[in-house]
Amino acid sequence: MGTNKPIFTTILTLLFGLCLYLPVYAQSQVAIVVPAHLRPYLEVVEGIKKQLNQAIDTYFLDTNHALIQEKLQAKSWLAVIAIGSQSISFLNPLAIRAKYFIYSLIVYPDTIKTNKNFFCGIYLQPPPTQILSIIQQKAPQIKRIVIPFSSPEGKNYVKNITAIGEKRHFKIIPLEFNHKDILSLLNQMWTDFDAILFIPDPIFSSETIVKFFIQQAMMHKKAVIGYNRFFLEQGALLCFIVDFEKTGAKTASLLTQILQTGLCVSEPAFFNIHINKQVWNYLYGE
Repeated sequence: MGTNKPIFTTILTLLFGLCLYLPVYAQSQVAIVVPAHLRPYLEVVEGIKKQLNQAIDTYFLDTNHALIQEKLQAKSWLAVIAIGSQSISFLNPLAIRAKYFIYSLIVYPDTIKTNKNFFCGIYLQPPPTQILSIIQQKAPQIKRIVIPFSSPEGKNYVKNITAIGEKRHFKIIPLEFNHKDILSLLNQMWTDFDAILFIPDPIFSSETIVKFFIQQAMMHKKAVIGYNRFFLEQGALLCFIVDFEKTGAKTASLLTQILQTGLCVSEPAFFNIHINKQVWNYLYGE
């Protein structure tokens, strides 16, 4: 036993020395930049922190921008996560030393492809294949879908879903318009489609406009497919609603994958699928 004592003492000394260095390794290696102290953003941050096995610093842009900039530029980071487009706009002009930059809660991933820093992340608009698969599973009565849009991003998305829809026996009807001809365009085509699929677009940033569209669709017994809880509450048949905490966890998993493999592939947010049973009965009966 006496011969093992020096070895035991050496091990204890090494462990003690390691403990002295632990605070260094516990310093934050990941920074999260968040637009504001709003519930969806806070839930994403919570999901990231629960999932990611890293020390994290969180910076909110509704506080002192100069101080945030100073702290972000004061050290080298393993990764910087931008939540939302406002955070990306804030970070872009800054000289920040980080191995990886990723994003979360960006509506369309195509808008980030040309960005020199942000190579991948989690985006909010469900992929066309996911939307069409859910419609086939949950509402097979829907075969003809009109998609209104006004933005270049929306146009590109509709182009993609139209091509995929043809292979899945859907008729996708693109409807590009401006504020002046919304109702006149729809009034000419109520008999041509089974459902309206709403995608994020500046023209639908007003809840009043969304509510009006849903009311018109209900009058003509057409299904509405939406992308947040407001659509569901106003009478949409089917909605893709983001689970923000699980989307945060998915953001953390994406970063972990990047750290382990070096691969950087964007993924959609985590969605819950909701069906309004009262609207289903109104449109299709029991």
